[in-house]
Amino acid sequence: AFAIPVPFKRAKADAAIEKALAEWNKKTNNQKQKWFKQIAEEQRLINEEHSAKGLDNYMK
Repeated sequence: AFAIPVPFKRAKADAAIEKALAEWNKKTNNQKQKWFKQIAEEQRLINEEHSAKGLDNYMK
């Protein structure tokens, strides 16, 4: 199989993860809970759309 090489800088990735984690930890529990509910709602809409098209988006 042929795969195009993707440049990956571990230090840059680690720095981005640390930055994102710091931003996440600044949020209140209510803000975190709201984010998770928003993601769950988006996934519910995706699942409904897939079901309407006869597709399956569930883990088995």
